[in-house]
Amino acid sequence: LQRARRSVDICVFTITDNRLSDAILETAWRRVGVRIISDNDKSEDLGSDIERFGRAGIDVVVDQTRHHMHHKFAIFDNRITLTGSYNWTRSAAENNEENIVVTRDARITRLFQGEFNQLWRNLQ
Repeated sequence: LQRARRSVDICVFTITDNRLSDAILETAWRRVGVRIISDNDKSEDLGSDIERFGRAGIDVVVDQTRHHMHHKFAIFDNRITLTGSYNWTRSAAENNEENIVVTRDARITRLFQGEFNQLWRNLQ
C-alpha cells in the first residue's frame, strides 16, 4: 500500500485490522485511486472499517447477494497482485495459519483485474 502510486483495487471478505485500514486511508490521502469490494454480511461486523472508508471518500461497493463475496485479493498499480487465504483482520495477522502470494506476473494480474472490474460493474 505504501508503494502504490496510481491505483489500488481491494477485493476482500472483510477488513477489521486497523493497521491495514490506516494504511488504506493514507494511500487514498496520497491521491492514489482506491476502490474496495467487500461482503455485506461482514461489513456490519464489530470492527469492520468498510463504512469508515466510505465516509473518507473511498469508492466502496458491498456485495448485497445472499452469497458471500469471499475473495481475498488486491491489485496495486495494475502491476502487482496479492492473493491468498489471508482475511484482512487482526486475527489473521496474529493468530491464524494463513498464506499470501504476491506476484508481478502480468497474466495473473490481468485475470484478477478482469474479475475485479466485472464484480465492480455487477455490484454497483
